Amino acid sequence: ATDEARHSELMARHVGADHTEVFVSGEDIAAELPNILSSMDQPSVDGVNSWFVSRATRASVKVALSGLGSDEIFAGYPHFRRFRQAARLAPRGRPFLAAAGRLAGSRLPERFTAIARFIGGTPAERHVQVREIFPAGRKRDLSACFQGEATSAATARMLADDPDPINATARAEIHGYLVNTLLRDADAMSMTHSLEVRVPFIDHRVVDFALSVPARLKITSQGGKAVLKEAVRDLLPPEIIHRPKS
Repeated sequence: ATDEARHSELMARHVGADHTEVFVSGEDIAAELPNILSSMDQPSVDGVNSWFVSRATRASVKVALSGLGSDEIFAGYPHFRRFRQAARLAPRGRPFLAAAGRLAGSRLPERFTAIARFIGGTPAERHVQVREIFPAGRKRDLSACFQGEATSAATARMLADDPDPINATARAEIHGYLVNTLLRDADAMSMTHSLEVRVPFIDHRVVDFALSVPARLKITSQGGKAVLKEAVRDLLPPEIIHRPKS
């Protein structure tokens, strides 16, 4: 597990904020699971953390700020780099390589078949692979109902038409994962506790600016979010600026 308590305390101390830590155990999650699922209201792989954070936050305040959106618009996720590398190797994909990855199935390590499918797939197929929960072989084993999983036509066009794979991926993440999972679940979980959440990173002016920033300024040898980190370098401790994505 990743414990970010030390970094949270460091950041709070640096900006002079009141800091509250709530440690959640497996027993806590088990005890609250019926309430969490009721709040979730629809199938999701996200939101459990937001449920507990919202409950703890509402004990002190009625309105909170969220950093949701920054990974999507400033290329913070590691897969942004993978999309750029795949676009350089095969801009439109290589069907024979994707087919080979699918056919290899369990005969080769999953990592190798996943790489073949990713590089060989179209930009839209790559996006599905990044966001899928179960690899193709396991989906076939579990249920035929998974076979129709695909990205939307609008998202496919975004990924195919933009020559910049980083910003194309950002648009796809905004219209897909951010809207359908992160924002939806954050809203459901926060409103369960009567907490209002504001999301400044998805202000349309911020998003418009971020999508106009060239990819080379978002991803550097230091990792993703480079332009955002540079903008706040004088506001944050070096340990926060340089810590890897987790």
